[in-house]
Amino acid sequence: MLHLTAIHFTKAELDLVPADHRLAYFGICQIADETAILLRTAISAINSGGPADPAYVRDMSNATALLATRVLAGRLFEARQFINSREVAVAFRELSGLAAQHDQRVGPSLERARVGRAALFRLINASRLIGPLRNRAAFHAEMGLIEEAYDQLPADMNFVDYIGSTRGNSIFGGAESLHLTALSALVGQGDVPDFDQALAQTVREVGEAVGYLGDFTEGFVSAFIVAHLGVERLQGERIAVPSAVPIDQLRLPLFSTHPREAS
Repeated sequence: MLHLTAIHFTKAELDLVPADHRLAYFGICQIADETAILLRTAISAINSGGPADPAYVRDMSNATALLATRVLAGRLFEARQFINSREVAVAFRELSGLAAQHDQRVGPSLERARVGRAALFRLINASRLIGPLRNRAAFHAEMGLIEEAYDQLPADMNFVDYIGSTRGNSIFGGAESLHLTALSALVGQGDVPDFDQALAQTVREVGEAVGYLGDFTEGFVSAFIVAHLGVERLQGERIAVPSAVPIDQLRLPLFSTHPREAS
């Protein structure tokens, strides 16, 4: 059973917080929300289409996972820029000092945040996936990347596009094969790309980065709450979420019908 702790606060309370602290807090929380949603979407999509499923299901599953992963890579790259900014670095240093004065128990969380931040920067700097995905594939379509991927396709490659009778249900398997070929090249596969392996490797790497980002977020948020709202807020209202399922069991509805067609 998943439990959430509700942290209640007002704008009047935030007005008393230094501007750099509250702006950094809202920015980091937004990044945390978006990266968690995108990672869940990617994992859910992969879980929704396996080797035993029809080809059109696998194509829609791969398309959904690939989109979420590409955007997630771009978001992580931008998150590194934000976290590495002078404003956020100063805010975290000041909040760490204030929180430690209020409650020494926040110390381990702050240390995990520092370690996570350093690991996030190292991974993104060393990754041959995250930077290229952000620069060439995350937020736009690039002719050059499409051409490079096309040139790597085997001569005997067969494509299947599925045109749906209801808008939004078409899935163009040829385009997905092309982009998965480009992804396979980025992860360093040879002449015979393995799309499933390439996608899984990419999700693992960006998922690791999301984990490091989560460590930093947890420490920053804890420090902000302890320093400015009071440590007692962390023992606030607890809410049970009975609908939560293990992440490796998440599934997405890949296709939909018009309400009038539902049976």
